[in-house]
Amino acid sequence: MKLTFLKKVVWVLFRFLFWIEYEGLENLPEGGGYLVCPNHRSYFDPLFIGDLLPLERTKFMVKAELLRGPLFSGFLKKLGCFGVDRGKGDLAAVETAVTLVREGNILMIFPEGTRGQGPEMKPFKTGAAFVAKHTGAGIVPVAIDFKGKLRIFKKVTVRFGTFISNGELGNSLHKASNLIRERVDAMLEAAKWS
Repeated sequence: MKLTFLKKVVWVLFRFLFWIEYEGLENLPEGGGYLVCPNHRSYFDPLFIGDLLPLERTKFMVKAELLRGPLFSGFLKKLGCFGVDRGKGDLAAVETAVTLVREGNILMIFPEGTRGQGPEMKPFKTGAAFVAKHTGAGIVPVAIDFKGKLRIFKKVTVRFGTFISNGELGNSLHKASNLIRERVDAMLEAAKWS
């Protein structure tokens, strides 16, 4: 009950602070475990997307530093966040991710591994593809799009791409990661010409 109330508060706040537009909601599966893989533009990205997903089933892989501070760590853990030590081959975090997806949860991973400094995406790391291959899960690519720097009252468009089945990912983690990136990039490019 507390999390549901908190979710509503965050939603109202974000609806007031940003003009958020959603596209492709029909691409979100109704059940089962899967991954959501967006590009990473701002600290608010998980909230732009996570509000549309079932809160009790949605988990977030975040940098471990966010869960070490006394101020927000408890809040983030209640929202379903778990930490990963980036650049250290954090096997415990990967095992947690695999277990969560196998249990039927939705896992949000930012394959770039960190926020970009602009609209251009960084190369995608292989973590999301690894979790998908070890769970048999599919992936929903997501494009978060806004012009310039994120400021309050700015328009933010969140596009959910066509579901990528596990079979489409193939056997190469690098090729699978590139496929996810290509799908996100295609949505961002298409928006430039619409």
